[in-house]
Parts: sequence; C-alpha cells; structure tokens
Amino acid sequence: MISMRNVARRSYWFWVGLLVGSAQGLGAVGVTVPATADPYLAGMPGGSTASAAPDGSTPDTAPAESPVLVPLAVAPGMPFFFRASGSVTYSALQTPTGPEGNAGVPTFTHLEGAQNGIADLNSPLNALVGVFLGSSRPDISAPPPGLDFSLPATRDFLSLAPALKQPFFIGDGLAGPAHQAQVFFAPSGATRLFLGTWDEYTWADNRGTFGIETDSALIGDANLDGRVDFTDLLILAQHYGDSPAPWRQGNFNTDPTIDFSDLLLLAEDYGQSTAATQSEVPEPFCIAALAAAATLSRRRLRQSR
Repeated sequence: MISMRNVARRSYWFWVGLLVGSAQGLGAVGVTVPATADPYLAGMPGGSTASAAPDGSTPDTAPAESPVLVPLAVAPGMPFFFRASGSVTYSALQTPTGPEGNAGVPTFTHLEGAQNGIADLNSPLNALVGVFLGSSRPDISAPPPGLDFSLPATRDFLSLAPALKQPFFIGDGLAGPAHQAQVFFAPSGATRLFLGTWDEYTWADNRGTFGIETDSALIGDANLDGRVDFTDLLILAQHYGDSPAPWRQGNFNTDPTIDFSDLLLLAEDYGQSTAATQSEVPEPFCIAALAAAATLSRRRLRQSR
C-alpha cells in the first residue's frame, strides 16, 4: 500500500508550484545566461565581491556579475532538465565555445577555491554550470566539498544530485551519443537555482551568452508531457530492469536501474498534472494499472533470459 506520508513527501513541491503561480511553478522557462555570470555571487547582496584576479585586482561584483536566478519554484527532490544553446568565451582572444565548455584543454578549479560559502568546482572553462541555494545567504555557513568534472566520463551522467551550495556541471544537458536528457535533482533545503558559466577568475571580461530552457517535472512523468498517467506507466514497464537507464525510460531516482522503487515513485504522483487538474482515473484503477505493469515487467524479464 502507498502510504499517505510518502504521497505528501513526494507531492510537496508540486503544490508549491501551483501556489506560486504558473510563472514560477512547474513547467519550462527560458533564460539568458551571460558569460559574466559568476556562480560565486549566487545569493549574495549588492556590493559583494568574488573571483579576483591572481594579483587580487578586478574582482567580480554583485549584481553586475551575479548569476541568473531561474524563475521556477524549487523544493527538495524536484527534478530539473536543461537545454542550452549559444556560445561564450573567457577571453576576447579565445574562440567561443558551446555550453559543454572548452573540453579540449585541461579543466580548471576556481582560483580562490570555495568562496562566499559556495564550494569549489573542477570543470571545463566556458561550461554552463548551476548551483542550488536555500533561502539564506550562502556565506553564513561553511561550503560543502567541491565536485570534480575534469574527465569526460564524469560529465556523461544520466542523473546528478548535487548538495546545497555545490556548483555542478550542466553543459548542454545531454548525455552520451544518444543525447539522452540528463536530470538534476534539487537537494535538501533548496529553494533557489542559479545558472552561470565557468571560469577561473574575473568573469567580468567574459563575452557571449547562453540561451537556456529549464524544465521542472513531476516525479513519474517519463515523457515530460506535464502529467503522470498510464502512458508513463507503460514506458516504465517496457524498460523495467534496464540499466543504466535515463528518465525518459522510467528511471526517476539517482540509481542506474529501473526497478520497483521507480514504480513506487510513479504511483505516488499518479494522476497529477502541472495544469492543476487531477486525473479522472480512480485510485483502484491506478492500483490495477501498477499490477499490470509489474506483470508486463516480469514477462519482459523472463523473455530476456
């Protein structure tokens, strides 16, 4: 039986999205991220500084070099997807690159390391990056450990769950030669999402912009059509047992395999939609549908042996 406690936990951010309105709820929004968007100024008040040059000069300043706040509701466990285009460069003397960054050269960490309570990061220069924050200033608590995306394999993930105040690589938001959509899960305590670019120091002299479409989704919405329904259930059943598997095949958590835990996650949000309308499918049918999906899954597993 699906507990009401689990339903409330997984549905919390769904209702948050509805309460704050369509402009800041679940769905898709487009934002422009300038090359000057310094993630170390995320959540910092005007006049704050970060990322000075090696000689201590020309630090970035808020709000001129602040990263972009994504106008979507954010809550723990919420999945996000990104589609990015455009090009930026960390120097007028360098050729601009796309959101995957300058992957042909060594990656770089932040010259000043962790700063303003935000962790260090190892990433290709010019890459699109993000950072989740809570409701308070990031500099009032210690930073978490930094993430390392220095190797191509570390950037070719299907899902990622960064910590609060832990910058993370986004790139073009796609994984592997099949260009599967990567999913990023908001951490505990998250209420805001910021987007920026990656540099070693002094973002102020960077050039170019990225155009970003950011989506948030309901847990269980495999085809990202805004509702969790029988179509999503069939998608999960068809891929049950697959590993590694992406979101669009029914993998709704951070482990690589589509299994019973993903089926339960779908069940908890079954019938919900981002249009604030509930499915007319009654709960007994939902339970029967889940049973049917499990049967289909078992048959598929037997046939594959």
